Amino acid sequence: MVNVAAFTVLSNRTLYIHTIAELYDPDGYVKAQVYNVTDDVVVADVDGFSDTGWTVPEGKTVEFRLVNTDTAADHVANYAFLISIV
Repeated sequence: MVNVAAFTVLSNRTLYIHTIAELYDPDGYVKAQVYNVTDDVVVADVDGFSDTGWTVPEGKTVEFRLVNTDTAADHVANYAFLISIV
């Protein structure tokens, strides 16, 4: 697992995760994940593309992760996270 970014959602704000999209994953072993560290819960778990939409409320620390599902070897992948904080 690789943490791509981590931050705490500011007071009086909500983090909106609009889309998570796989840009490059030639071997098919990597998925994207948004993890709420504060509550120890996975907010989003995407292998490919999803525009389902998720939210994280104020004060929560979140991590954007790439997870390698193949524990025997390293794999390369790129994902995009489209987010806004309102």
